[in-house]
Amino acid sequence: MRTAPNGVEMPFDLDADLSQTVLTSLDRLRAGPANGREEKVRQR
Repeated sequence: MRTAPNGVEMPFDLDADLSQTVLTSLDRLRAGPANGREEKVRQR
């Protein structure tokens, strides 16, 4: 089992670059709605 950069143990062994890409994508998805609202507020 490999520990990901965020400290979560993954039950599968991913290539380091791929796992980092997945984690970055998840972070963007999690932050997405809030960032989108902030962008819209700023544009008004």
